Amino acid sequence: MIDASGAGRWRWLAPLAIAAVAVTLRLWSLSSGLPGINDPDELTFQLGAIKMLTTASLNPGWFGHPALTTMYGLALSNVLVFVVGYLGGMFEGTQQFIAAAYDNPTLLMLPGRVLMVLCSLGAVLCAGLFAARQWGRAAGLASAGLVAVSPVFVAWSQVIRSDIVACFMMLLALLSAQRIAAGSTRRRDIALCALWTALAIASKWPFAMTALAGAGALWFADGAISRPLRDRLAHMLGYGALTLAFLAVLFPYLVIDFGTVIRHVAGEAQVRHLGVPGGTPWWNARWYVSGPILTALGFAGFALSLLGLGLMAKDNRAAAVITPPLFGFSILLVVQHLVWERWALPVFVLSALLAGAGAQRLISSVAGQHNRRSAAIALVVGALLIQPAWQTALQNRARNNDTRQQASAWARAHFQPGSRVLVEHFAFEVLHEPWTFFFPLGHVGCVNANDWMRGKVRYDQVEAGRGNRANVDYGTLDPARTNTCQVDYAILTQYDRYLAERSDYPQEVANYEGLIARGRIVATFRPEPGVSSGPIVRIVAIPVS
Repeated sequence: MIDASGAGRWRWLAPLAIAAVAVTLRLWSLSSGLPGINDPDELTFQLGAIKMLTTASLNPGWFGHPALTTMYGLALSNVLVFVVGYLGGMFEGTQQFIAAAYDNPTLLMLPGRVLMVLCSLGAVLCAGLFAARQWGRAAGLASAGLVAVSPVFVAWSQVIRSDIVACFMMLLALLSAQRIAAGSTRRRDIALCALWTALAIASKWPFAMTALAGAGALWFADGAISRPLRDRLAHMLGYGALTLAFLAVLFPYLVIDFGTVIRHVAGEAQVRHLGVPGGTPWWNARWYVSGPILTALGFAGFALSLLGLGLMAKDNRAAAVITPPLFGFSILLVVQHLVWERWALPVFVLSALLAGAGAQRLISSVAGQHNRRSAAIALVVGALLIQPAWQTALQNRARNNDTRQQASAWARAHFQPGSRVLVEHFAFEVLHEPWTFFFPLGHVGCVNANDWMRGKVRYDQVEAGRGNRANVDYGTLDPARTNTCQVDYAILTQYDRYLAERSDYPQEVANYEGLIARGRIVATFRPEPGVSSGPIVRIVAIPVS
């Protein structure tokens, strides 16, 4: 029976409101850029899924992240789209389906993004459940609310990547570890913790740190201290072995194609990457704390997470599950040569749980009486969420007005039919314009991008031309092959990024300056905070020589 009192209504209203806000913020700009693909990695993951479907194999051919859960999920999503389209008479067969997908990538990209949103919403639910079970209702609302409205978490929930999927799997593992820490010795809980840990690792390699939650729970669980050391070690070894077994059984090509796995992982281990130069561990720590973590949590959330961390000294169960992976991920971040905003996501999620603990303590201290508690929860949770929610709203507004799509609109208005156009991004939105597109491809030179964007060029051919380059753009073009780029216009999305790091990329800047010297910049599009997003985009008109 549902309580009809004000407290009863509040009990249902608050989580429903958080869920509604979470869905709204994620769907707001979900189709941003489409049919253009502004994040090139989205296409990488989709190509892996398409390869599995076209070859009837579980081998995506790429294991860099490894992103296997993402690519397997995309493959299922693509099958669902095909089945619906086939039954609805949109496609006569698979060839027509693939041609339609290359003609308008929205057909596959948007459902893929919806899959990411579902994982993100699952993370909101798991964060709320963990905190509510551990500390109380107010903690659950605070933790779920932070994950629901965080500008950093929402932004990465709107693109096809492996990070949000990994966070979701990590939180599922934490829920199982929570039961173990409370004294559960059921094999089911240990098996589930191992399963979710394996899925987290199969999503993103660094999420092997999730295993520290299960290990901490097994070692410090209620009653575990009184057990023989041999038994505790046996439980931990069994958990680790079961995790590896799940990885091997669910993702067999990690074993079958182990040589390729090692090669791709080594390729991801870069010491330098455009736009994300790291520094000393101390410099990296300051960058993460003052940048993505503070942005993700907001000032109030950051303060409450520190309070929650302090409370772990007297909360053995929670400390056993949260602090080992938190410190593991933190150390992993600061010792890297690069810094990426999305790498901070697991630290944010764990910090959001701690913020829930801090919120629960704060509310208990200021509103011990029941008749004041609902008002205190509303006040504290509202104050906690207002800053990150507002930032996310501005971010979504800007995301719907990307500089790359601004450049495409300008090009439609000014380029003549028959123009030869150099592009550095996947500008599918202008694919049907009466122009010939060229794309700079490493040591190959400029290739016909019309064929590429219509699926007539295989991904392995692209990878062969790319070589060991982290980025594929005009800057990384072999200088001896720049003469293959005889175009009327160039839409440059990477030039200013290299220019900002000229000392590290002198040859790349020289390539761009040589191109610009052949013509003149006729349009520039810059992002404006809260108004537009994306890189600085320059359009260069090059007269016929």
